[in-house]
Amino acid sequence: MMRRFFTTFNVFLFCSLVCAGGVLVLLQARADTEVTLPVVEFVDGHTVTPTDVYYLAVAVDEALVTLHNLHTEFTKPRISDTIRPPDVFERVVLLAEEFNTVHRGVLGQTAIDPEVLVAFKDVPLYAEPQPKHVYSVLNLMRTALEDRGVFVEYDGIRSPKQPSDVFQVLREISAHHVEILDRGIAIPWNQPKRVYETNLFEMYTILKYYADREGVTVPDFTFPEEPEPNIQPRHVYQVQLELYEGLTALIVRDNPEYQPVIFHSVEELGTIEPGDVFDLTRIILSELKRFVGEAPPPSSELVDKYLNWEFGRNAVVPGDVYKLVSFNSTIVEALLTHAR
Repeated sequence: MMRRFFTTFNVFLFCSLVCAGGVLVLLQARADTEVTLPVVEFVDGHTVTPTDVYYLAVAVDEALVTLHNLHTEFTKPRISDTIRPPDVFERVVLLAEEFNTVHRGVLGQTAIDPEVLVAFKDVPLYAEPQPKHVYSVLNLMRTALEDRGVFVEYDGIRSPKQPSDVFQVLREISAHHVEILDRGIAIPWNQPKRVYETNLFEMYTILKYYADREGVTVPDFTFPEEPEPNIQPRHVYQVQLELYEGLTALIVRDNPEYQPVIFHSVEELGTIEPGDVFDLTRIILSELKRFVGEAPPPSSELVDKYLNWEFGRNAVVPGDVYKLVSFNSTIVEALLTHAR
């Protein structure tokens, strides 16, 4: 079933593109058009379930393996067994954007219409995204792979799956995206820079907006000259988990029925890379967005300050991310103090 929406969007998309120096590029999309969202309501006569989404994602991944002759096995443990559909939806839209970067054609054409992706990304459109929305975004990837003649439906034995199972396959597809691009020019998807930009332009911006809305005075973030020393991705992962603990207390204050996502500990996950921290951050962002609601995009002043700061560094390192996430945690702590 196709749904039609009249949307006006003025969306700032922040992404690290493959370009000279790997600098952050600010993209602004503007449209006042009727956007057709290809929402798949039913599969084989029934409402879309996480099981349907899971096996579509597996088929998409297998098509990528075939198309690009991949050999690396994804062995990362799951970061949680209690991930919800909105959290999966948050990740799958970004995965489709990654897919467009991987499969960018001549003259910059993309495999998936970016306006459709922006419309899907308009979170207020779906207060509670469901498996059908995740399925529909994956279906855009399937169509692009069908056009290349490599997509084959999964025809093996099926068993019931949950959103956490789906999220894990999305992580595998993303890892394959990184592998594909690493054969040519590296893109910072499994690097601290991507984690930093997500925590700055989304996490910090939303938390600062929420603090201002609640009348809680918090200082603006200032870019430290030096990173926190001796920091590894696992340390950033841990402080991000601690931020979520405080955020959970905030959410429960206003929504006593809220059931937090239960994440596995750092010790259970083995080797942690920036990509693992990124996936954790995306889930926390999804929970935060549903709690706070729509927030404004980051200011041009913040973007300029970041670009100037980043330009003067050899690279963004885990110690930089650690300082930013720690600062975001102080905003959560200030909100909790105010709530008492």
